[in-house]
Amino acid sequence: MKKIGLFLLACSSVFAVNMVQAENVTPVVDVSPEYPESALRREAAGYVVVRFDVRDGKAHNISIVEAEPARLFDSAVHTALIRSTFEVEGDATEAANIERVYRFTPPQENTQIVAN
Repeated sequence: MKKIGLFLLACSSVFAVNMVQAENVTPVVDVSPEYPESALRREAAGYVVVRFDVRDGKAHNISIVEAEPARLFDSAVHTALIRSTFEVEGDATEAANIERVYRFTPPQENTQIVAN
């Protein structure tokens, strides 16, 4: 006798937009934030506005400018920026006051039927 089970797979639906105030900075390795499990339980949507500097290809002086809901996605954004790398174009090796907005939407559920 075959058992049929339903498995729900969550796929992340996080994206980053709006890098401003430093047209000479390009992401080389652009790590997307992971959708936090605490947000998943709440099915929360939101955004984080973050400001940072780039030095030697890495984000420094990371600060959260605005977040909704407060503090829910901050850690995920901070971790993603730490893991990302950036290129400063031209003769400059540093860039300051780069602002980025990360928007979070609850993951969509994919239903997969598996026969055992």
